[in-house]
Amino acid sequence: MAIYQGLDGFRVRAGAEPTYIHSDCKQPLRRCGGLLGRGRQNYILKCDACNRIVGEWATVDEMNLELLAWFEANAA
Repeated sequence: MAIYQGLDGFRVRAGAEPTYIHSDCKQPLRRCGGLLGRGRQNYILKCDACNRIVGEWATVDEMNLELLAWFEANAA
């Protein structure tokens, strides 16, 4: 699973994890987990303003690794 189109930028405060921004709404994205069915868990990056899912992963570790890679590639 991966980041879909729509991840635009981020804000960083000292000592805090980055806040990712939705490219369309310019609103912060929220990390949340949910159930896919048959007891399977997924983790999503979602915009509450437009209710769009920007990314989806099978595990929280996959989500964190991909967001970290995206952050490092775009922080320069």
